Amino acid sequence: MHSPPSSDIPPAQYNTSDSTSFAFTSARERWPVIITQGIDDVHRSTHAAQGEEHVKEGKWIVSELARLKYELQHDRELVPIPDDGEGDVADYNKELEALGTTKWHSVPWLYSECYLYR
Repeated sequence: MHSPPSSDIPPAQYNTSDSTSFAFTSARERWPVIITQGIDDVHRSTHAAQGEEHVKEGKWIVSELARLKYELQHDRELVPIPDDGEGDVADYNKELEALGTTKWHSVPWLYSECYLYR
């Protein structure tokens, strides 16, 4: 008879450093493509936009996505999410702090996937 898992032991997590996992492939191949598609979409929308404010905002978004892609591809440290007034920022940053120093290529996959889209 098996005993139930101890609640003191967290379940194993996929990590972006595990070369045998989907997490590894996601961080190195899938995410950069997704970000590039986002950059392309925003660039096209910005090019077609009317009004200086829309163009300015579009350029800022493209710049932020390009920065994110660079940080991901160069295995930079994940940084706290800036407070944009949304209620989940504190939760993301609290979890990031609990993880300690984390880089894109050695972080729990589920957290980093959610962080990326956030």
